Amino acid sequence: MRLKEEDRKNFKKFELFFQFNFHRVFYNFLILSGDFVSYYLFLDGVLFMLYDI
Repeated sequence: MRLKEEDRKNFKKFELFFQFNFHRVFYNFLILSGDFVSYYLFLDGVLFMLYDI
């Protein structure tokens, strides 16, 4: 069964949302462990590269 275009867009949104929340957990963990700056730079680079936000 082929996905309708609208379904594909909704799935992409969900994927972004999940990705964001998933990273936020690690983000909080790494703030506590003091590795905040390097992780922030890494996340920034990855998100811009993958999702072209």
